[in-house]
Amino acid sequence: KNIALVYVNGPRCLAAGVIAARLTGRPLLFHLHLTLCRKPEVMLVARLARHAAKIISCSQATAQVLLRGHPALSKSLLVVNNPLNTVKGGTRQFAHILSPRAPFTLGMVARISESKGQLSFLNAVGALPPGLREQVRLVMVGAPPPGNAADLDYVGRLKKRAAQLNLDQQIF
Repeated sequence: KNIALVYVNGPRCLAAGVIAARLTGRPLLFHLHLTLCRKPEVMLVARLARHAAKIISCSQATAQVLLRGHPALSKSLLVVNNPLNTVKGGTRQFAHILSPRAPFTLGMVARISESKGQLSFLNAVGALPPGLREQVRLVMVGAPPPGNAADLDYVGRLKKRAAQLNLDQQIF
């Protein structure tokens, strides 16, 4: 009853989001956070995305795939890059938000699959300077699809890498 906005986080849910927005009479916000690769997928998403009040893309590259064949979507598309402040010398940019009394939690909620990038996430946390890394709590939530041998193997690689980085006690 109190729906103000229908938010869709990814192309697989877009059809359901369009229906929900139509049924509720509310605007649809579509967050495109991955680069579409297959032509039928691009065509379907572009057709459904016309019903969105606003499309937010996480990068120019992601947006360009959608706009290449459907330039009219540019009227509702906004690119919002993931923020990163670069400071010479490294970690000073985080000093104001991290302290021993207030640990910082980084998390990822996604299906466990190589395409989701959990290994990159682990490696990024592992690359933090030791003083900063000690103040970070890492949480990953998800599971591989049942019966998917490649993704089950990927879980094993993730757990092995987490152990190498001494992060295995605080994740999964």
